[in-house]
Amino acid sequence: ELLAFISTTQADWKRAWEEELQNILNEQRLVKDVEAGLGELLEDTKHLSGVLEKLDKVVDLKLEERARKEYSPKFIDVVSPDEAKDAKEGFLRQITCVDVDHQRRLDALEVAERLRRQELSAKVNEFDEELEEFVSQRKLRKTGGTEEVERRREEKNAEIMKEMMKSAEEAEAARRAKVAQRKAAKSKK
Repeated sequence: ELLAFISTTQADWKRAWEEELQNILNEQRLVKDVEAGLGELLEDTKHLSGVLEKLDKVVDLKLEERARKEYSPKFIDVVSPDEAKDAKEGFLRQITCVDVDHQRRLDALEVAERLRRQELSAKVNEFDEELEEFVSQRKLRKTGGTEEVERRREEKNAEIMKEMMKSAEEAEAARRAKVAQRKAAKSKK
């Protein structure tokens, strides 16, 4: 009896184990993707912290200039006028020499896309689950499909038209009766 029970439920157990294993693998992939994303975020944070420190220094210098009344809103004397051309060329050279790692950016986009897909696949849609359960339990009534709906709509339209015609005929009969009453009243005079 126990062997018969085990043999009948073994397929269910196997399916449940496969689902659990698939969930574990998906979660492991998610963790790896999150770790990679966090690493990139940490690099970006370090870089932005450096930029913020430099901006803080510039703000402090500006505040000191204002305090000393040497503030000139139009010009910032970073270099002397003689060195301005060389500084500009050097600055533009630095910009052109910046090594942008496009592959790293593409990899980060792929990781973000995978994370988004995994989040969407892990997201439980209650309506889909309820619909799947409803259909699997065969609770659907046989309604005749679209043909039945069209037939009912046409019947309803026909009834409405009959009612409209009937009310129009009654209105016409009432109008004729009034006209006849008026003619009878005029003829009596």
